[in-house]
Amino acid sequence: MSKMTKKEQEKLELEKQFEAITVYQPFSYDVTIRDMLNQLENDAINKADFQREFRWTDKDKSALIESLLLGYAPPCLFAYEEKENGVWKIKFHDGLQRSNSIWKFVGNVNEPNKKGSFKLKGLEKLPFLNGKFFCDLPYSMQQEFLNRKLTIVQYPKGTPKSVIREHFKRLNIKGIPLSIGETFRGSYNSSYYKLLSKLSNNADFLAAIGTKGQGKKKNELAHEKMAMYWATLYNDRVWKNGVVNYQNKPEGNGGWIEKHMAHFSENEADGAILRETEDAFNKSVKLNKLILGNSYFRKPKIEDGAFILDENGEIALANTNNGFFECMMYFMSFADEKSVIENQNIIKNAIFNGMRNTPSVFEEFNKANQNAKSANIRFNFIYDVLKRCGVVFDEIDEQM
Repeated sequence: MSKMTKKEQEKLELEKQFEAITVYQPFSYDVTIRDMLNQLENDAINKADFQREFRWTDKDKSALIESLLLGYAPPCLFAYEEKENGVWKIKFHDGLQRSNSIWKFVGNVNEPNKKGSFKLKGLEKLPFLNGKFFCDLPYSMQQEFLNRKLTIVQYPKGTPKSVIREHFKRLNIKGIPLSIGETFRGSYNSSYYKLLSKLSNNADFLAAIGTKGQGKKKNELAHEKMAMYWATLYNDRVWKNGVVNYQNKPEGNGGWIEKHMAHFSENEADGAILRETEDAFNKSVKLNKLILGNSYFRKPKIEDGAFILDENGEIALANTNNGFFECMMYFMSFADEKSVIENQNIIKNAIFNGMRNTPSVFEEFNKANQNAKSANIRFNFIYDVLKRCGVVFDEIDEQM
């Protein structure tokens, strides 16, 4: 028997390594639109808890409907099975835009005369259908549409969630980039992440970061990103002995936040951490609202020159605005509530008259918000302002 060459040995080793990996092979099947809608109606199919937000416009949705009417096969839907309350359910981890568009157009398939939530618009091949709801279509066309088949590629029962999430991640490497919020939704599903997602939708917090209480999320899910940012500052206790330490971020934008999220999500946070985080967040939002009123971190008007505008003419949560957010949210998380309430008028005067409306003072603070390296300056700046106003910081003062 001839001796194996080095190259043959390397191939054998690679083969052994691959054989040690468990491969979960999905299977595919076709389902009519009618059957899929019935399953959605009966809650037998729903979206994965980490799916991205629905973002298609009526024109986007109409283009899909037109393709289906013309018999053009859409991309397949990717699914897996998960047990909920003892019942196996199919969940889409890719295909939300398509399945929801069909659902919104048809509505309840068992109520054919009820209008869906949008009219067709912008159709190029079937322009005569523009302005029509599903219930406006002739019966024969409705039935033809409902009998169109969709292909579902589904992972078998028992496939680990980690495999599904990795597939979700790889499916979304190209195309419309995932926002930081959507990336976290696809990567983490811990009680800690769910808490931050819940806190980020606090009405006062949404108003504080510039949504004016309307729940406007924007594509980048800025509300979730800012909640994660606050939680990173708070739980990492970044300000110690007058020094801010968050320079340990890995390469890449937002890497520091991701490192924190990974730690608290992969190592499931216990109840004490969750309660403390929620209490601190709510206290900080409450006290900042007390001091800043309706202006919060994005000032409604620009007359005093204190806050900057973005390219759309809206107050931008960046540079000075962002620096003010991180400092105030951080320090109010640790502030003694009674001392803030008792000195609220003094604090308001110091911030609005002594800082925002005094060019020389504002310019000093503005310079401290140009980059991460000046974090010590802006944290100590706000800390000194609040301390002079009578705010007590028992917990963080012990670190000084």
